[in-house]
Amino acid sequence: MDEQAEKLKGHGCRVFTLHSGIDSQKQYQELIDLYNQRNTPDFIFLSPERLATDGFLEFVLQKIRDRIKLVVVDEAHCISQWGLDFRPFYKEIPHFLRNIFGNVPLPTILGLTATLNPMDCRQICTDFDIEEKHVIRHDMLLRPGIHIQVIKVPNEEVKDEKFWALLDEHRAEKVLIYVDRRRGKRSTEELSAEAINRGFKAAYFHGDLSSDEKLDIIRKFKAGDLLTIFATSAFGMGIDIPDIRGVVHYLLTESAEQYYQQIGRVGRDGKPSWAVLFYSDKNIDVRKKWFIDQSFPSEKDIRAAFSNLTDNQTGKRTVSYFEEGDSTQSAYHYLMRSRVIAPVCKGV
Repeated sequence: MDEQAEKLKGHGCRVFTLHSGIDSQKQYQELIDLYNQRNTPDFIFLSPERLATDGFLEFVLQKIRDRIKLVVVDEAHCISQWGLDFRPFYKEIPHFLRNIFGNVPLPTILGLTATLNPMDCRQICTDFDIEEKHVIRHDMLLRPGIHIQVIKVPNEEVKDEKFWALLDEHRAEKVLIYVDRRRGKRSTEELSAEAINRGFKAAYFHGDLSSDEKLDIIRKFKAGDLLTIFATSAFGMGIDIPDIRGVVHYLLTESAEQYYQQIGRVGRDGKPSWAVLFYSDKNIDVRKKWFIDQSFPSEKDIRAAFSNLTDNQTGKRTVSYFEEGDSTQSAYHYLMRSRVIAPVCKGV
């Protein structure tokens, strides 16, 4: 968001940006100026999460809605691919827009993404009332200038050996390395420190960094003061650096869409580029476990939900949602009688 805003400012556009990295008092004053039309930006950048949780922002947008002629949803694949897990508020954008515009016709909505399969595309069209004839697709799925290589290794030690040899070979190029962990063994921070010890112009990038720290790294990477960035998936959406030559995946990605999105960081200047993915059988097991962990609630969450149903006042109050009266019976027993839930005997 910050990089896109800075680029527009460089073209002489008036830009208003709202996110958690900006001083809250300053943002509040800017919203007041926007409401009183002392601030008349050409572009307003904000996140769906901010729109969902800031009632004053919604009030201000309702006030200036006649001036809003275009709504752009960048990285629109978040609505479907990550909508329920990664960015749940993306899914609610149509609802937020209707709150702002009420009975007034919505402005033109433009959704942009480089990663969208046909099924997800149909879902987004339904959510935003977009007709099929208004969907514009690029026929070329893979840019021919990216050389893709997948390397299977027997263990992590061999992976490290091949990984550092690859980086040495491309030491003078801008290279982006995607890593799962922020901290700990083989994390962005640990691998970045190792790269610096080996003489690389390296840094790490992840979601715990402040907005100023992220912007500083992006600027240095653009200028060539940094050449090797170890990053989580926080580095990607909205960042445009044309001369990144290579991208390395230190582990399997969460999905084919994520892999496609991330290798799209390289070679935007049209020059030959490369992408390498390292993996081992252990990495496959780790990713399988991740999918299982993401798909089912933890034992702690299940116990907490069961406790709410059986023990405390929360469970008893839940009954009023299902039937009238002043009953204070346990919601657990009510749901059992209604066959909404049932005990399962697990063998030992």
